[in-house]
Amino acid sequence: MWKDRRWIVAFLCPLPTCAGAQGRPPFTTDLPPEEFAERRRRVFERISREAIALLQGALVPIGWVRFRQSNEFYHLCGVEVLNAYLLLDGRMQRTSLYLLHRNESCERNAGMIFSAEDSDPVKRLTGIDAIYGTDLLAGHLNAGELRDGDLVLMDHSPDVGYDVCEVTRRFSVNGRVNSWQWGLYGILYGAEVLSGFMMEISDIERVMREGGLLQKHPRAFRCLGS
Repeated sequence: MWKDRRWIVAFLCPLPTCAGAQGRPPFTTDLPPEEFAERRRRVFERISREAIALLQGALVPIGWVRFRQSNEFYHLCGVEVLNAYLLLDGRMQRTSLYLLHRNESCERNAGMIFSAEDSDPVKRLTGIDAIYGTDLLAGHLNAGELRDGDLVLMDHSPDVGYDVCEVTRRFSVNGRVNSWQWGLYGILYGAEVLSGFMMEISDIERVMREGGLLQKHPRAFRCLGS
Protein backbone atom coordinates (compact mmCIF):
# COMPACT_ATOMS: atom_id res chain seq x y z
CA MET A 1 0.00 0.00 0.00
CA TRP A 2 2.82 2.41 0.87
CA LYS A 3 4.43 1.94 -2.54
CA ASP A 4 1.44 3.54 -4.27
CA ARG A 5 1.55 6.71 -2.25
CA ARG A 6 3.74 9.77 -2.66
CA TRP A 7 4.67 11.58 0.50
CA ILE A 8 6.14 15.05 0.74
CA VAL A 9 7.61 15.96 4.10
CA ALA A 10 8.51 19.63 4.65
CA PHE A 11 10.59 20.83 7.55
CA LEU A 12 9.98 24.50 8.15
CA CYS A 13 12.97 26.08 9.83
CA PRO A 14 13.18 29.79 10.48
CA LEU A 15 16.02 31.51 8.67
CA PRO A 16 18.51 33.38 10.81
CA THR A 17 17.34 36.87 11.62
CA CYS A 18 19.52 39.38 9.85
CA ALA A 19 20.56 42.79 11.05
CA GLY A 20 17.83 44.50 9.09
CA ALA A 21 14.38 45.83 9.75
CA GLN A 22 12.37 43.22 7.82
CA GLY A 23 10.93 45.53 5.21
CA ARG A 24 11.19 48.67 7.35
CA PRO A 25 13.38 51.47 5.92
CA PRO A 26 16.63 51.97 7.88
CA PHE A 27 15.72 55.58 8.71
CA THR A 28 12.28 56.82 9.67
CA THR A 29 10.22 59.00 7.37
CA ASP A 30 7.83 59.95 10.17
CA LEU A 31 9.88 62.92 11.36
CA PRO A 32 12.46 65.20 9.72
CA PRO A 33 16.16 64.94 10.69
CA GLU A 34 15.95 68.43 12.21
CA GLU A 35 13.59 67.10 14.88
CA PHE A 36 16.08 64.47 16.00
CA ALA A 37 18.90 67.03 15.98
CA GLU A 38 16.85 69.27 18.28
CA ARG A 39 16.19 66.37 20.64
CA ARG A 40 19.90 65.59 20.83
CA ARG A 41 20.59 69.27 21.49
CA ARG A 42 18.26 69.15 24.48
CA VAL A 43 20.11 66.13 25.84
CA PHE A 44 23.41 67.99 25.56
CA GLU A 45 21.79 70.91 27.35
CA ARG A 46 20.83 68.66 30.25
CA ILE A 47 24.08 66.73 30.64
CA SER A 48 26.17 69.86 29.94
CA ARG A 49 29.88 69.27 29.37
CA GLU A 50 30.37 66.98 32.34
CA ALA A 51 29.00 63.68 31.03
CA ILE A 52 28.43 61.37 28.10
CA ALA A 53 25.29 59.37 27.29
CA LEU A 54 25.42 55.95 25.61
CA LEU A 55 22.23 54.38 24.24
CA GLN A 56 21.88 50.84 22.95
CA GLY A 57 19.50 50.14 20.09
CA ALA A 58 17.16 47.15 20.05
CA LEU A 59 18.69 43.70 19.61
CA VAL A 60 17.79 40.83 17.28
CA PRO A 61 14.07 39.98 17.66
CA ILE A 62 13.20 36.37 18.45
CA GLY A 63 11.29 34.53 15.71
CA TRP A 64 9.39 36.16 12.87
CA VAL A 65 8.70 39.39 14.69
CA ARG A 66 8.89 42.72 12.93
CA PHE A 67 11.83 44.70 14.23
CA ARG A 68 10.98 47.67 16.43
CA GLN A 69 13.65 50.11 17.53
CA SER A 70 13.88 50.93 21.23
CA ASN A 71 12.00 54.11 22.17
CA GLU A 72 14.95 56.09 23.52
CA PHE A 73 17.21 55.26 20.58
CA TYR A 74 14.52 56.12 18.03
CA HIS A 75 13.67 59.31 19.90
CA LEU A 76 17.20 60.66 19.41
CA CYS A 77 18.16 59.58 15.90
CA GLY A 78 15.34 57.78 14.05
CA VAL A 79 17.66 54.98 12.87
CA GLU A 80 15.79 51.69 12.42
CA VAL A 81 18.76 49.30 12.54
CA LEU A 82 19.37 46.76 15.29
CA ASN A 83 22.53 46.23 17.34
CA ALA A 84 23.43 49.91 17.01
CA TYR A 85 24.77 52.32 19.64
CA LEU A 86 24.43 56.08 19.96
CA LEU A 87 27.05 58.04 21.89
CA LEU A 88 26.38 61.65 22.92
CA ASP A 89 29.59 63.20 24.21
CA GLY A 90 28.68 66.23 26.28
CA ARG A 91 32.31 67.27 26.60
CA MET A 92 32.70 67.63 22.83
CA GLN A 93 28.99 68.31 22.07
CA ARG A 94 29.33 65.57 19.46
CA THR A 95 27.15 62.57 18.51
CA SER A 96 28.51 59.30 17.14
CA LEU A 97 26.55 56.35 15.75
CA TYR A 98 28.02 52.83 15.89
CA LEU A 99 26.73 50.30 13.35
CA LEU A 100 27.54 46.73 12.36
CA HIS A 101 29.70 46.24 9.29
CA ARG A 102 28.07 45.35 5.97
CA ASN A 103 26.62 41.84 5.68
CA GLU A 104 25.63 41.24 2.06
CA SER A 105 23.91 37.94 2.86
CA CYS A 106 21.58 39.67 5.30
CA GLU A 107 20.88 42.49 2.86
CA ARG A 108 19.77 39.98 0.21
CA ASN A 109 17.12 38.75 2.66
CA ALA A 110 16.18 41.92 4.51
CA GLY A 111 16.83 44.70 2.00
CA MET A 112 18.78 47.90 2.55
CA ILE A 113 20.55 48.03 5.93
CA PHE A 114 22.61 50.89 7.27
CA SER A 115 26.14 49.71 8.05
CA ALA A 116 29.38 51.31 9.16
CA GLU A 117 30.37 51.53 5.49
CA ASP A 118 27.48 53.94 4.78
CA SER A 119 29.05 56.81 6.69
CA ASP A 120 28.34 59.64 4.24
CA PRO A 121 24.66 58.91 3.47
CA VAL A 122 23.87 58.17 7.11
CA LYS A 123 25.41 61.48 8.23
CA ARG A 124 23.43 63.36 5.58
CA LEU A 125 20.16 61.76 6.63
CA THR A 126 20.58 61.93 10.40
CA GLY A 127 22.81 64.93 10.99
CA ILE A 128 24.97 62.76 13.26
CA ASP A 129 28.61 63.85 13.41
CA ALA A 130 30.40 60.52 12.94
CA ILE A 131 29.64 56.90 12.00
CA TYR A 132 31.81 54.01 13.21
CA GLY A 133 31.73 50.23 13.36
CA THR A 134 30.53 48.72 16.63
CA ASP A 135 33.93 47.04 16.96
CA LEU A 136 35.41 50.45 17.77
CA LEU A 137 32.97 51.40 20.53
CA ALA A 138 34.85 49.85 23.46
CA GLY A 139 38.12 51.44 22.35
CA HIS A 140 36.53 54.86 21.99
CA LEU A 141 34.96 54.61 25.45
CA ASN A 142 38.20 53.49 27.04
CA ALA A 143 40.02 56.34 25.35
CA GLY A 144 37.74 58.86 27.03
CA GLU A 145 39.54 60.75 29.75
CA LEU A 146 38.36 60.09 33.29
CA ARG A 147 39.65 62.88 35.48
CA ASP A 148 40.64 62.87 39.12
CA GLY A 149 37.49 63.39 41.18
CA ASP A 150 35.03 62.08 38.55
CA LEU A 151 32.20 59.78 39.60
CA VAL A 152 31.24 56.84 37.36
CA LEU A 153 27.66 55.53 37.27
CA MET A 154 27.07 52.17 35.57
CA ASP A 155 23.42 51.17 35.09
CA HIS A 156 22.87 47.86 33.32
CA SER A 157 20.11 45.24 33.11
CA PRO A 158 21.65 41.91 32.06
CA ASP A 159 19.46 39.01 30.98
CA VAL A 160 20.73 35.84 32.68
CA GLY A 161 18.79 32.59 32.51
CA TYR A 162 15.66 34.43 31.32
CA ASP A 163 15.78 36.67 34.40
CA VAL A 164 16.44 40.38 33.86
CA CYS A 165 18.17 41.92 36.84
CA GLU A 166 19.17 45.47 37.70
CA VAL A 167 22.88 46.04 38.20
CA THR A 168 23.87 49.55 39.23
CA ARG A 169 27.32 50.53 40.41
CA ARG A 170 28.73 53.90 41.45
CA PHE A 171 32.41 54.47 42.11
CA SER A 172 34.89 57.31 42.29
CA VAL A 173 37.70 57.27 39.73
CA ASN A 174 40.42 58.07 42.26
CA GLY A 175 39.05 55.71 44.93
CA ARG A 176 38.14 58.55 47.28
CA VAL A 177 34.59 59.85 47.74
CA ASN A 178 34.18 63.58 48.29
CA SER A 179 31.31 65.22 50.14
CA TRP A 180 28.91 65.75 47.24
CA GLN A 181 29.51 62.25 45.87
CA TRP A 182 28.82 60.75 49.26
CA GLY A 183 25.70 62.87 49.50
CA LEU A 184 24.63 61.63 46.06
CA TYR A 185 25.00 58.01 47.16
CA GLY A 186 22.93 58.61 50.28
CA ILE A 187 20.24 60.41 48.32
CA LEU A 188 19.91 57.60 45.79
CA TYR A 189 19.85 54.91 48.44
CA GLY A 190 17.25 56.72 50.51
CA ALA A 191 15.01 57.32 47.49
CA GLU A 192 15.31 53.68 46.45
CA VAL A 193 14.24 52.45 49.91
CA LEU A 194 11.31 54.85 50.18
CA SER A 195 10.04 54.15 46.67
CA GLY A 196 10.51 50.39 46.68
CA PHE A 197 13.54 50.74 44.37
CA MET A 198 11.37 52.28 41.62
CA MET A 199 12.81 55.78 41.72
CA GLU A 200 11.26 58.94 40.40
CA ILE A 201 12.88 62.35 40.57
CA SER A 202 10.04 63.44 42.89
CA ASP A 203 11.05 60.73 45.38
CA ILE A 204 14.65 61.91 45.31
CA GLU A 205 13.63 65.54 45.83
CA ARG A 206 11.42 64.55 48.76
CA VAL A 207 14.25 62.64 50.43
CA MET A 208 16.57 65.60 49.98
CA ARG A 209 14.09 68.12 51.36
CA GLU A 210 13.13 66.01 54.35
CA GLY A 211 16.76 65.35 55.21
CA GLY A 212 17.88 68.92 54.63
CA LEU A 213 20.12 67.75 51.79
CA LEU A 214 18.69 69.94 49.05
CA GLN A 215 20.55 72.98 50.34
CA LYS A 216 23.58 70.97 51.43
CA HIS A 217 24.11 69.13 48.13
CA PRO A 218 22.63 71.23 45.30
CA ARG A 219 25.22 69.89 42.83
CA ALA A 220 24.16 66.31 43.54
CA PHE A 221 20.53 67.16 42.86
CA ARG A 222 21.39 68.94 39.59
CA CYS A 223 23.30 65.83 38.55
CA LEU A 224 20.27 63.64 39.25
CA GLY A 225 17.88 66.04 37.53
CA SER A 226 19.84 65.80 34.29
